[in-house]
Amino acid sequence: MVIRSLSWAPALPERFRYTPLPRPPSIRLLQVEKYNPTDPRIRCWVYTCPLAEGLRPPFDALSYCWSGAVIDEDEEENGGPQGQDFWYEIEVNGTSWMVMDSLYDALLARSRSGDGERLLWVDALCINQTDDEEKTEQVALMGEIYAAASRVIVWLGADGSYVDEVAYIHTTVANALDRFIDDRGAEVAFKSSPQDTAFLGALGLDIQLDEWFRIWRAYFHFFRTRRWFFRAWIVQEVVLAREVQVRCGDKVIPWEAFISLGRFILYSGWVQVLAPIEQKLKFAGINELNTIWSMQMDFRSGGPWSLGFRQTQQHLSGAQTDSEFWYWYLLRVLDNVRGQLATNPRDKVYCILGMTSKFLPTGIPSPIRPDYSQDLQTADMFADVARLILDRLPNLGFLALAEDQTERSFSNLPSWVPDWSVPGSNHGHLSWAQVSDMPIYNASRVETVQGRPWTMRGATLYLQGSPLDIIASVSEPVGLMVTTHWIQSCLRICEMLPERYAYTGQGRIEALWRTLIADEFEGRHPAPPEAASNFRDWASIVLALGLHTRSSNDQNPGPYLDELSILDKFSRAEEELLPTKDQVVKKANKISTALETIQIDEELLDFVTKGDGAAMPYGSRLGATGGSRRLYVTAGGCLGIGPGSMEEGDAVWLIRGARVPFVLRKCRELQAMQLLGETYVHGFMHGEMVDAVGGDVAEVAIV
Repeated sequence: MVIRSLSWAPALPERFRYTPLPRPPSIRLLQVEKYNPTDPRIRCWVYTCPLAEGLRPPFDALSYCWSGAVIDEDEEENGGPQGQDFWYEIEVNGTSWMVMDSLYDALLARSRSGDGERLLWVDALCINQTDDEEKTEQVALMGEIYAAASRVIVWLGADGSYVDEVAYIHTTVANALDRFIDDRGAEVAFKSSPQDTAFLGALGLDIQLDEWFRIWRAYFHFFRTRRWFFRAWIVQEVVLAREVQVRCGDKVIPWEAFISLGRFILYSGWVQVLAPIEQKLKFAGINELNTIWSMQMDFRSGGPWSLGFRQTQQHLSGAQTDSEFWYWYLLRVLDNVRGQLATNPRDKVYCILGMTSKFLPTGIPSPIRPDYSQDLQTADMFADVARLILDRLPNLGFLALAEDQTERSFSNLPSWVPDWSVPGSNHGHLSWAQVSDMPIYNASRVETVQGRPWTMRGATLYLQGSPLDIIASVSEPVGLMVTTHWIQSCLRICEMLPERYAYTGQGRIEALWRTLIADEFEGRHPAPPEAASNFRDWASIVLALGLHTRSSNDQNPGPYLDELSILDKFSRAEEELLPTKDQVVKKANKISTALETIQIDEELLDFVTKGDGAAMPYGSRLGATGGSRRLYVTAGGCLGIGPGSMEEGDAVWLIRGARVPFVLRKCRELQAMQLLGETYVHGFMHGEMVDAVGGDVAEVAIV
């Protein structure tokens, strides 16, 4: 921590002291004096007022980051420590107070903007952060505070790097797109390539391709490095806002422009082409914007009370009562913010209570209250929340949120309790998968289960279940195989199966491509037969890129070429679903030749997608199901995809009340099991497992 005090300025008499807030619910508001270039300090005045409507004055609320507004390069690339925090002295009610640089810059900008006369609520100053009791009470009111504010001011920092490019895209480009869509329709815009100079001309943009790509690189860099987009608290702050104003440096950008353009480039696929290939997180910042928008739409439509929510979620959740719908809504909101960041891990739960409490059924008090006391351990709080929700839902969809054991921060959590402090596993929840508002999977025939076939005693969850089979062999994590272009690991697993998969009668390669995507493709289940060609093109591209990468990086491609020989071990009929080794080598050579003439690296992706456009839909679907999951085969020849931490000897279990099977592991010291995560088992997702295990169902303890 570096303190930048004004040693050259007259010393202030003392440090600012808080006085207790009066009751009923009251808040403090800040007034920032107009900027005076001859005054050495920012001057502020703190006032106390009731929060109740009709008694409070109009005010703005600030949404910002406590730490530096911009993520530094080391933190972005290496996950290293944050840059050093700087503290500045300001004057509050004639006394001294220290604030961090991001807030200092926001207050300075406000004093210069002419908005200083408007009262402002800002958590770091308006809440006594050293008083746990007051902090607990005020955090519980934050939903009301942001909802009551006339405006929410989003402060992205004083650093104006790339903001001109962002402003250009949100004005000139966005306006051009609006005109194009009005004239030719959204479908044409979605299908147009942002690399097509004719399309850019149709937009009325007189710009060279190299400058066009430079501006978009700046745009994505801006979103990737502004810390605000990744904070957990900002979701509630924006969702509850009456009006949102985005400020960065001296620029003001309409919030609606952020949302509309961000969603367009995400769903049109522009982000895949325009974001730099070397960027590790192409969607960083854009995905978070889309999450906020989705939650904002859910909130404005009435949350769990809306007809749309109930129609889309009733079958999946099994909810019948208002209380059950509310707890299912709470669970979904908690899951949506898991990818956001919070310094205090408890805030990953507390940060959404202002939203969810708005929809509590009549007569039901808020079941979760913020508690920052030292007596409550974070792991205990997470377990309490898990028990609370699980006890009030009619099926076991909750268990989908238990992330892989290797991804946890709190090792003392029961395996069935989500560690809310981490983003969760990087793949979709199988238990929550739907097509046309209906659940896709129903391994335990949930609707036939009477009551709640589970109980909780202390930290132990007691389920009713039965083992199906033991895992015999596992592949590398699917996500790792894709990024390293080493999918031969999947083919080794497939090679262990007979040519005809016993449980569906399909060929083993067909069983493979269906299992990798959990047999869902482009909103259809089972996946249509034509998706086989998408798989073949995808496998061809991934393997060719693997060979090209190893050939061009001064590596010896020999071992990789040897591994490709596995392609020629499958039967002639199976070859129709896989590229041959020779075909992969030819495609790798084609990529290498193209790269010698293509100067703009984004055009490589265009080359790949135009040549093998069918590959991308399969790759996108695999991204939703794969991630850290691994392909596996059981002793009895079942093919599945399951949690990344599973090993040989773990077991696939049918769990009554759950829509999908789970992988469990025996605890050596206890007569109990650990829950590792959901699994898809090809041929056993629609009640076949119930028939396979018969009536052999017993209680199993999960710790």
